[in-house]
Amino acid sequence: MRGRLASVLLATTTLALGLAPGIAAATGLPQDNSQPPAVPADDAARVAQPGAAAGSAQNDPSSGEIVVTGSRTVTNGYSAPTPVTVLTSELLTNQQPQSLAQSLSQTPEFRNSASPQANGTGTSVGSSLGASYLNLRGLGPQRTLVLLDGHRITPTSFLGPSDIGVLPEGLISRVDVVTGGASAAYGSDAISGVVNFGLDTKFTGVKGVAQAGVSERGDNANRKVGITAGADVLDGRGHFVFSAEYYGNNGIANEYGRDWALRSYGIIAVPGVNDANKSPTNPKSVVVPNVRTANGSFGGLITNTSLRGTQFLPGGTPAPFNYGSYLTTATMAGGDGADAYYDLALQPDQQRVNVFSRFDYKLTDDISAYVQGLYGRDRVIFVSGPAAELGSSQFTIFRDNAFLPDTIRNAMTTGNIPSFTLGRVSRDIGLVRYNNLNQTLQFNTGIKGRLGNGWKFDVYYSHGENRDRSLITNAPIVTNLYRAADAVVNPATNQIVCRSTLTNPGDGCVPLNLFGEGSPSAAAIRYVTGNEYALQKFVEDYAGASLSGDLFALPGGPLSFALGGEYRRDSARQTADALSTATVPTNTGIQGLPSTIAGKVGYYDRGNLQNFYGSTHVAEGFLELLAPIVRDLPAIHSLELNGAVRYANYKSSGGVVTYKAGVVYEPFDFLRLRATRSRDIRAPSLFEQYLAPSPASTGGPVTDPFNNNRVSPQIIVIVAGNPNLVPEKADTTSFGGVLKPAFLPGFGLSIDYWRVNIRNAISQLFLSTPVSNAQLLINQCFAGNTALCGAIGRTDGVISSVNNTYFNISRFVASGVDFELNYRVPIAASDTSLSFRAVASYLHELSSQLPGGLVIDRAGDNGQSAAGSPHWQGTFSAQAEHGPLSLFVQERYIGGGTLDNTFTPSDININRVPAVWYTDLTLRLRVPTVSRSAEFFLTVNNLFDRDPPIDPRFANFGTVPTNRSLYDVVGRQFTSGIRFRF
Repeated sequence: MRGRLASVLLATTTLALGLAPGIAAATGLPQDNSQPPAVPADDAARVAQPGAAAGSAQNDPSSGEIVVTGSRTVTNGYSAPTPVTVLTSELLTNQQPQSLAQSLSQTPEFRNSASPQANGTGTSVGSSLGASYLNLRGLGPQRTLVLLDGHRITPTSFLGPSDIGVLPEGLISRVDVVTGGASAAYGSDAISGVVNFGLDTKFTGVKGVAQAGVSERGDNANRKVGITAGADVLDGRGHFVFSAEYYGNNGIANEYGRDWALRSYGIIAVPGVNDANKSPTNPKSVVVPNVRTANGSFGGLITNTSLRGTQFLPGGTPAPFNYGSYLTTATMAGGDGADAYYDLALQPDQQRVNVFSRFDYKLTDDISAYVQGLYGRDRVIFVSGPAAELGSSQFTIFRDNAFLPDTIRNAMTTGNIPSFTLGRVSRDIGLVRYNNLNQTLQFNTGIKGRLGNGWKFDVYYSHGENRDRSLITNAPIVTNLYRAADAVVNPATNQIVCRSTLTNPGDGCVPLNLFGEGSPSAAAIRYVTGNEYALQKFVEDYAGASLSGDLFALPGGPLSFALGGEYRRDSARQTADALSTATVPTNTGIQGLPSTIAGKVGYYDRGNLQNFYGSTHVAEGFLELLAPIVRDLPAIHSLELNGAVRYANYKSSGGVVTYKAGVVYEPFDFLRLRATRSRDIRAPSLFEQYLAPSPASTGGPVTDPFNNNRVSPQIIVIVAGNPNLVPEKADTTSFGGVLKPAFLPGFGLSIDYWRVNIRNAISQLFLSTPVSNAQLLINQCFAGNTALCGAIGRTDGVISSVNNTYFNISRFVASGVDFELNYRVPIAASDTSLSFRAVASYLHELSSQLPGGLVIDRAGDNGQSAAGSPHWQGTFSAQAEHGPLSLFVQERYIGGGTLDNTFTPSDININRVPAVWYTDLTLRLRVPTVSRSAEFFLTVNNLFDRDPPIDPRFANFGTVPTNRSLYDVVGRQFTSGIRFRF
C-alpha cells in the first residue's frame, strides 16, 4: 500500500496539469494572464516590505482600503517602530495548503506552537486536544494575543489562547505578526506580540477550493472544501460576505510503517552510575535503540520473589523473560519487554467545519455599521496508550488466584510464596481513546467611520462562547481493575469469581484473567473500563470604542492621536462525570490495591477532570501618540517618536499600567533605524486562578525545618488555582533597521534584536516529580518567601499536604535576532516574475528561574523537555511565474542543538541533535474560464521524505523517538486540488 495512493494522486494531478492548456486551447479561451488570477492580485499591493510595522488590518468603511499599522494611530506601515512579519494568503497556501495553522507554524518566530500533532495523547482541563495555538518566542500561547481584524477572538481554552483553526481561511487576505510587546496598544496577553488576521471584508464574487492529500505511506489522507462569496446589496449601500470550509484528516493511527519510530530509541539510565562516579566515559544515561519496559510485558511479568523473570505468553504459558542490557528496575535495551507507544497515534483523526458571515451597511457616505458571526467546530479523535500497571501500580497476585497456571501455583506452594507482583501492559484490554469536540460561536457588531478632518471612530461589541466536550473511552477504572484481578474459586459453586463477591454477592465484579496476552474476557474488559467526560464552557463579552485623528502640524507632519477604552468579562465552567470527581476511599477492602490509589481523586487511571468555575472582568483605557518631529533635513530624512499608555483595572488584582515608547530615524530614504521599549502584562487565566483543589498524588518523605526537621513520611500533593494572582509584567526591548537601497529595486532587508524579561511570571513552583519537589516549596517558605507558606497544610502541627498551586514567582528571559530579506527580481517581460524571500530567527536566550533554583537556559535545546528551542530556524523560498505557470520552492531549516541543555558529557553519551532541512514544492497552473479563472495546484511537502532526527525520551511505558512539536513525523505529503474564482 506504501506510496500507492500518493502515486495515483501524483499521476492524476500531472495529467490535469498537462491537459489543462490543451483544454483551454480547444475551447478557444485565451492562455495568457489577461484574466484575473485565482488569488486576488491586490494581495501583493497590501503587503508591507520586510520589517514594516503591522498590527491590525483596519478596513476603511468608505473605500475598503486596508492599512497596515502597528499601532492605533493610523499611519504609513513603513514608519512604525515595531518589527513585523507580513504573510499573504498566497504565501501561506504555497507553504502548506492543508491548513492555515500548519503553514503559520513554519514561520521562525513561532516556536513550540500547539497543534494536533504536538498535543500528543492527553487531555487536561482548559485545553483542547485538536487546537492550534500560536506561540511567539516560545514563551507560551497564553502570552501571544490573537486578533481578527483588530479585535479579540473568543478564547478556546481556560488558559486564555484562541484556536486559529476556527478562523475563516477563505476570507483571510494576510497575517500580520507583530513580534514585540504590544500591551499598551492592544491590552493584556500581548507580552510576546500580536498576531492579526486581516479579512477581505469587501470581497465580491465567488471563489472556492477543493483539494485532497495523502502521505507517501498512504495514511494521513486529508481533504478540504471551501466556498467564499461576496456581493453588494441594497443599491450598493450594503455588502455581504460569506465563507464556509470543511477540513478532514484521517490521521496516522500508529507508528507502523515508519522505521525511525519502530527502532524505539530512548534515553535510559546506566545501572550503577550516579553523580558520585559519573564521567564522560561513564555517563549516567545513554541514548540507545530497542528500549523496553523491564518491569512488565504485554502478557504479564512476575517482578519479585524467586519467581522474578517469569513472563506469561498467550494462553497463559509461563516462560523465562529475557532481560536486555542497561537493566534498571523500569527500563532496558532489548529483551522481551514492551514498547506500548507503537500503537499511539502520530496524527489524530480530525474533522473541522468553519462558517463565517458579515454584513456591512453604509449609514452615510462616511459611516457604516456591521454585524458578523463566526462558528467553528473541531472534532479530534486520538488513540492513547493502554492500561499499564507497572512499578508502584503493579498487580498483587495471591496464591489462590483462580487463573494462576498450576506450575506457578505449585512453585509458590513449594517456596512458601503467598503472593507476587505482576507488571503488565494491557493492550488486550484496549487502547484508551480520546474524543474531543470543540465548538466556538462569536458575534460582533459595531459602527465605524470618519468624522471629518481625518478623524475616525470605532464602537464595537462582541459576545463569544466556546464549548468543549472531552470524552475518554475505554479508560481503566482502577478500583474495578484491581478488584477483578483478585479472582478466586467460590467453594460453594466451584465458579471463578472476584474475592469481593464472596462477601458482597451483588457487587457485579467480573473476574479478570491477567496471564497471557488475550486472556481477559470481553465481559471482564467491559467491567474494568468506562467512559469519562467533561463539559467546558467559556463565555466572553467585551465592548469598546476608539477615536483617532490628527491634532496639529509638527515640522515632520501631523501629530497623530488615538484614545479608547474597553470592558471585558470572562467566565468559565467545567462539569465532569461522577467517577472522575469522586475520591477513592482510604479503606476499599480490595485486597492488593496499591496504597497510592487510596485517597486518590478520580477513579480512572488517567484524565479525571474536575468541576470548575471562575469569572473575571477588566476595564481599560488607552492613549497613543505619533509625533513626526522633523523631515527632509540633511542626515535626517525623517525622525518620529511614538508612545502609548494603557491603564487596566482587574477584578481580582486592581489597576496596572502598561506603556510603550519608540523612535524611528531615517538618516536617508533607503535606511530606517528603529527602537522600542515597552512594559507589557499578562493577567492570570481563569484556570490559574480558580482551578478547584484536588489531591494529585501522594508520597514523601519531607522534612519540616520549622519543627526540628521532623519527617512526614507521606504527604498529599494538591493541585489548585490561586485567586490572589496578579498580572505578570514584562519589559520588552527591540531595536534594528530596514534597508531598501534605491539602486536595487525590489530588495528589502530587516534585522531586529529583541529581548523580553518577564518578572513575577505565573508558574507552579515544581513542574515535575511533584512529591519530591514539595520539599523545595517548604524550604523556600522557611528561607523567607512567605508568599509560599500558605501552600503548606498541617494536621496537629505536622506537615500533611503541600498545595502545588500557581504563584507570581518565576522569571523568564528570552532574546534573539530576527532577519527578513525580500527580493523581487525586475524582469522586462510582463508575464514573468521571480522573487526570493528569507526569514530566519536566532534564539539567543530562553531562560527560566524559580525561587531558589538555577537559571535554566533552553535556547539551543531541541529536546522534548524544552519542547524544542533550537538557536536557529528559518524558511527560504523562491517563486517563479511565467504566464499561467507558477513554481514555488521552499527550504525549511531547523538548526541543530542538544537533547537537554542541563546535561553534561558525564550525564549522557550523546547530547546532540543534528540540523534538518525540509524541502517543499508547489506547482500552480491558471486556466482562464468563461468568467474569471481556475487554478490547479500540486504541493509536495517534505519532498525528499526526510525522517525526523532521533530526539528521544522514554515516557511511562513507551518510547517517544522524536520531538513531535518540532519535527515532521508524517514524511512526504502530497496535496493537489483546484481553486477557482467567478
